[in-house]
This record gives sequence, structure tokens and C-alpha cells, in this order.
Amino acid sequence: MRLRFLHAADLHLDTPFRGLARHEPDLAGVLRDASLDAFDTLVDTALREKVTFCVFAGDIYDGVSRGVRAQLRFRDGLARLSQAGVASFVVHGNHDPTDGWSSIDSWPDLVHHFGPHRVGSRPVVCDGRTVATVSGISFATRHEDRNLAAMFPPVEGPGLHVALLHTHLRGVAGGSDHGRYAAAGPDDLTNAGYHYWALGHIHTRSTIPLGAGTMAVYPGNLQGRGFRSSETGPKGVVIVEFDPDAPQQLRPGDVSFRACDRVRFETVTLDCGGSEGVTMDLLADRLTEAAARSPEDRLRIIRGTVVGGGPVHDLLAPPGRLEELTEALRDRARRAADHLHWDRVEDLTAAGIDIAALREGDDIVSDLVSMVDHRVASPDPIAGLPLPEPPPSLRALKPAGEAAADRDLIITARDLALEILLDRFR
Repeated sequence: MRLRFLHAADLHLDTPFRGLARHEPDLAGVLRDASLDAFDTLVDTALREKVTFCVFAGDIYDGVSRGVRAQLRFRDGLARLSQAGVASFVVHGNHDPTDGWSSIDSWPDLVHHFGPHRVGSRPVVCDGRTVATVSGISFATRHEDRNLAAMFPPVEGPGLHVALLHTHLRGVAGGSDHGRYAAAGPDDLTNAGYHYWALGHIHTRSTIPLGAGTMAVYPGNLQGRGFRSSETGPKGVVIVEFDPDAPQQLRPGDVSFRACDRVRFETVTLDCGGSEGVTMDLLADRLTEAAARSPEDRLRIIRGTVVGGGPVHDLLAPPGRLEELTEALRDRARRAADHLHWDRVEDLTAAGIDIAALREGDDIVSDLVSMVDHRVASPDPIAGLPLPEPPPSLRALKPAGEAAADRDLIITARDLALEILLDRFR
């Protein structure tokens, strides 16, 4: 017998999207409802997939003030699940710690919130037998500095054992975007015998095999909130299939993603390096093509980046040109009624620069070129650089973490810096 459960985290219900909503009033209503509509889709998904239970790994709300609308929507959704016989287990994280304000006096029968003082455990009973046990603990305050993972006791009893926790797991992709609350290491997750660690806090979806029949999973957040790498692309929940009679056989392949987002943030990059005869209508055509997807029942918000050198740099240089291009793209999208909105277009092109001639100089410009030459020639071009994660406009050029990609990023940064220096000092 194989069963299913749903794992969600970082719902951030009723996220205000203040920046986008302020600058794009036509989007304000859609954005304000996006996280709540995504939660309704989560409930629909759980019912359609016939899951036995759901786990929610913290940051249900966007702040300790916990707006009434968000709390009521969450309670009503869990009531729908409870009426269908689906149990829900909830922990709270740094955005919704247990010391925050609550407007809910009682919850549906099959809902359990884990407290902050010790790890609690609750069985999941199906057809008269325990098929799983969920254990969890919540944040007591926003700035939780306890290693909560180390507090989980060894497992006891039959069935699948799920550990539910909001935590910063060291070394996981996307962690640099988030505070290191309740930080833990992989070793903290392998000692107690849990089969599945249902984690929240890091918004990048990832599955981390831990060995010895144990894995940890971040499902990512339910609804993207901007153009950070951890916020772009499909967002939703994971469905986990398991055999309660052989829980130790759980594998990463048993974890599958289901999109629930109502608004999707995406980035597209157009490389016009060396292109001759570039015109504004050609740029608009190529950006439109780069953003094209099959029609979907969700709004897509796109940020474009133009890179390269040569004529395209001069084409985009005049003041107001990027704004004109962005508005033209928005007009096209409106007329096509394709559920797409252009946030803006960024210019990361570089003027035609004779790097060989600059190397021969004896000034700050030649020093910069020489420093970058040394970096690019090394096996690890960013070794020893205390750099933050690149901004989305640079990060979109190529995936980070590979030497070739790092060289491209450094060269792009060099060309941008040279343009500023040459314009100012020559």
C-alpha cells in the first residue's frame, strides 16, 4: 500500500508586494491576492491527489502581525482538508513565531500546531493503524537561535517518520538569501532516524539525500515574490509517496513538484554581442520571442536584460530609451492578452572597448584590465573574493558555480567598470 502526503512551506499569506503594487497599480489587486489564491490551489491539489495528510513547515504568514484575512483564509483551507479527512500539521518560523498575534480561537479537528518549547509528535492513523508519525517544533520568537534540529528525539514506532521544521540548513543552495535562524548541519538530521525532514525557510526547492534512508526537502515557497533567484520560476508544493510498511525505502524519486503559484516571476537575457544592424523593433521582437511560452492560467512578470557590446550599446544609451522599449513590450503583451507583464528591461551592454590597447597603459584602467586578466586565467576565478550573490541582471547570464560562468560574470563586470572609468577620466 502506497500513500501520499503534501509538504508546503513559506506560504507568506497576504504578502503585500509593496514595491510592484506601488509602481504598477493595475497589478496591485492581482498581486495582493496571489499568495491567498495560491493557497486555495494548494488545498485543491491536496484533495485531487488524495493525500493522507499535509505538513506546513513555517512562515505561514508574512509577519508577526498576521492579518485577519490571511489567518481566516488559512483556517478555512484547513477546514476543507479536515472535512475531507486530511490531517494537517503546522510549525511556525521566523515570520510567524508563536509569540505573534492570533485572531483564531479554535482550529478544525484534524489540525495540529506544534509548540515552541519541545518537540511534539502526533500519529497519522489510516484504517485503524499508524501509517506515519509527524514530529515538530515551532519558533518561539522571530530570532530563533536554538539548534532545533538537534532537539528531535530518536524515532519510535511503526510507519514513516516525518520531522517538521523551519531551519537554515547549512550548505543548501539558495541559503544566502535568508537569515540563519535555527541553523543546523546535515549531521543534526541524520542521528535520530527520521525518514523525511520536511523543511521550510529557504525558498529554493531542493532535495538533499542524507544517507541511511534519510532525506531532507525544501519545497520552496508557495508563491514567488520578486526577481531574486530564490523567487523566480515555478513555485508550489511537493507530493511525497511512501510505503508505510517499508518507510526506509523512501527515495528522492518519490518526491514530485506541483505548481500552485498564481503569479510567476521570470527573467530573460538577450545577448546582442557583435550584432550589426540592431534596431529597436528587432530588440522588441527578440525579447518577445525569448519570453514566449505556451498559454498558462497565471500572470507572468518578466524582467529582461540585454547584454553584449557594439552597436546595441549606443542604441540603448539615450535617456528614456529603455523605458520606451519596456512600454512597447507591455503594449504588445496587453494587445496579445497573453497573461504577461514586463517589469522592465535592463541594459548591461558595453561600449566597444579595445582591451588590448588598454592593457598597454599605465593607469588605473590598465590596472583593472590586468587584475581581471589574472582572475580569468586562474582555475577558480572568484576564489578568495568576499562577494555577495550577483544581482539578478548578472546572475541571469549563466548559472553560477562553474568556472566558465564565473569568468563571464567577471568580464561583464569589467566592461561595465571600464565604461564608467573611460567616460569619467578620458
